[in-house]
Parts: sequence; structure tokens; C-alpha cells
Amino acid sequence: MEAQAEAQHSPLLVVVTAPSGAGKSTLCRMLLEEFPEFAYSISCTTRAPRGGEMDGAAYHFLSSSEFEERIRRGEFLEHALVHGHRFGTLRKTVQDAMAAGRSVLMDIDVCGAAQVRNLVTALPPDDPMRAGFVDIFINAPSVDVLRARLVRRGEDAPETIERRLANALGEIARAGDFRHRLINDDLQNAYREFRRVILDAARGTEDPSQA
Repeated sequence: MEAQAEAQHSPLLVVVTAPSGAGKSTLCRMLLEEFPEFAYSISCTTRAPRGGEMDGAAYHFLSSSEFEERIRRGEFLEHALVHGHRFGTLRKTVQDAMAAGRSVLMDIDVCGAAQVRNLVTALPPDDPMRAGFVDIFINAPSVDVLRARLVRRGEDAPETIERRLANALGEIARAGDFRHRLINDDLQNAYREFRRVILDAARGTEDPSQA
């Protein structure tokens, strides 16, 4: 992140959410390439590794019993059961990165974002996670555009695409919960706006009219 912004503000906790096909992963990747000092939050999961995935790279792989025990101990910032597997973000991972002066980028779904938002807003105002919290919802111009992007991606069967689109409608209905909402109709323009929101937050110069 630009040195001036880092010098003027504590680390950020940036939560990014979008329906499938909105371009969230691409925008997050662009941000991490430009600002490698950002820490990307790696989720824990109970699903088995796929295709050479290494523990601690794509995910932290936990047994179901270990995951449940960590839930019981209150170690997760957010967690969810998705298609029969648990996914979650460890609070300590985020806290350690921020304590080291690094901003954290979380790429999570709308339910996980709600959990994080509820947790951080209950913290004292001077807590780093609350002070640095920024939530961003990214959307495509329309559901038809989402469908076209998912079809073009070529990764999912037609019934899976329709399920993703049905889920997208519910996610889009909750976009108003987010302080910042962006439309990804052009990747470069969307990235400029995505970048601006984050740098403004780092500088402490957010414009409420842009939220």
C-alpha cells in the first residue's frame, strides 16, 4: 500500500463479498499483486485437499473434530457449513497480521461477512479490527451478465450455474448491508474504484457520499 496511506492509518480489515461471476477473485488478486504487503486471509476447512493443494496455502485443513473444538473455544471470526464441509477464518490469524502492521484482505461470502461485521462492531472503538474494518460488496451489472460470465468460465454444469444464480439473488438482496458497493462492468474501472475505496480508508479520507 502507498507509504503515505500506511503512515497515516492503522492496518485495515477489508472484507470483500460478491456473487459468483462478479469478478471478486480477480479484483482481490489484482490488489494483492499491486500491494503484496496485504495479508490474504487463508480459511480453514474440513474438506479434503484437492489436486495438490498444500496445507496453509489454499486452506488450513482441519478434521471435523478439531474444527468443532475451535468453534467451541470461540476461535473463529466467522464460520459456515457449505455443501457438507465447514469453512472458517481464525481470529488469531487476522489479529496477528494486524498486530504486525499488515492490512488483511478477507474474501468471504455474505453470511461470513455478516458474522465479521457483527463481531467487530461489538468491539471497543479503539480495537484494531473495528477501527480498520472496511466492507465491500461487488456486483455485476445484472444477473444476465453473471450468467454469461459463469457460462464463459466453463467450470460448472448448467444446473450448478442455475444454483449459483439462485444464491446470487439472495446475496444481492443483502448488498445494502455493506458500506461500499461496486459494480464490475469494466474490470479496469472496477479495480480503480476498488483500489480507491481501500486507499481512502487507509488514509482516513473515506467520502460518505461514495458509500
